[in-house]
Amino acid sequence: MDISSFVEKYMKHYNDWKQMEMTTDFYHENVESIEPIEWWSTKTLDDKMKRNERYFSLNKNIKTRMLSPTISWRFFSVKYEMTANDSWDWSDITFQEIWVFEVKKGKIIREQFFYDPPENLT
Repeated sequence: MDISSFVEKYMKHYNDWKQMEMTTDFYHENVESIEPIEWWSTKTLDDKMKRNERYFSLNKNIKTRMLSPTISWRFFSVKYEMTANDSWDWSDITFQEIWVFEVKKGKIIREQFFYDPPENLT
């Protein structure tokens, strides 16, 4: 599958709210996931999925969407928007982020997220 088709399929899957199903279809088992909040970063798919499960359990009423893909060679980036109810103080929080991915042999091997984390998480 070429990178454009991969990105289209990835974004559709994600925007259809199937994030927790996006495992070995899209990700290499040793995917590196780099977050601005260092303790959220992971180096395996198992750890990434555990982190995601924890995050989704702490935040309720999550609405997300990916927009504006940019593709260059084996890399792509997307704009990501999320609104959720933060269970720590029950307020709505909104994030706008840039996500960058590296794909090799049809699998994401590295992802990095760019955003300003809330002060209570750093």
